[in-house]
This record gives sequence, C-alpha cells and structure tokens, in this order.
Amino acid sequence: RYGVFVSASSGINAEYGGDTGCLSLRRAEEEVMAIFMSLVHESTAENVKAYISACVKLWDTLMCDDKCAEEMQETFYSSCCIKRAVDQITSKTMKKNFTKLFKSIWNMVYEGEGAAPKGVVDQYLSMFNPATFCEDKTSVYRDFNQQCEAIEA
Repeated sequence: RYGVFVSASSGINAEYGGDTGCLSLRRAEEEVMAIFMSLVHESTAENVKAYISACVKLWDTLMCDDKCAEEMQETFYSSCCIKRAVDQITSKTMKKNFTKLFKSIWNMVYEGEGAAPKGVVDQYLSMFNPATFCEDKTSVYRDFNQQCEAIEA
C-alpha cells in the first residue's frame, strides 16, 4: 500500500546522498532541467506540449535504459496488478475518455486560448505502459508482462 511512497523516498534519499544509481534522478539531470525549461513558451498550448514531451524524454531515460530497467521494473512495475491497471488506463476506451476530459477542462480553464493541443493525452499515457514505451530498448517489461499473462492463463 505504501510501496509507491517508499519507492519515491528511495529516489529522493539517493539524490541527497549523492547516489547516482538507477533510482537517482542524477542520471537524468538534463531531462529534469528540460522539464523546468519547457514552461517558457508564449502560449499555454505550447507549454503543455513542451512539458509532456520533456516528461516523455525523462521517462525514457529513467525507465528504458537497459542497465537500469530491471531495477526500475522491480521498484515501480512489480506486480501483475500494476500491469492490469496499466492495461486498463492505456486502453482505447480510457484514452478516448481522458482525451474528452482533457479537452473539456481545457475549454473551461483556458477559454480563449484556442483548441487544446492534439496528441498530448496519447503521448502522456504512452509512458504508463513500459513494455510498449521501451519496446526496442529493453525486454524487461515485456518479459514481466509475459510472466503475468502465463500466471493468469
């Protein structure tokens, strides 16, 4: 139940302790800085697109590095329940619903700023499925998914 908080605190502790291992954000300093720098555009839509793009690059660095993928999988993607939740969140129906919700909120909050940026919901949700997100870089998540599917069969 508290696993996510324990995992997150491990990463923060690693930062302050000077650790540069897999759970440390130090191995992605450039990508973390890019997130902060992504919010300097003229329009909100440009900021949102740049922010999501920077998040995707950070996630790629953190999750898809083959040297760290196993530790990251064991820390953040460690149960078949998580896999099932990911499958649900990234399903076609949920993507459609999240996109509809995003557009609705956008029109309410950013009235007069034009249309909501296209594709950001799909881009954002892609990070939640490491097996497809890291597809060509590591097989760790795909192998884990196959183990879950075998258990469920």
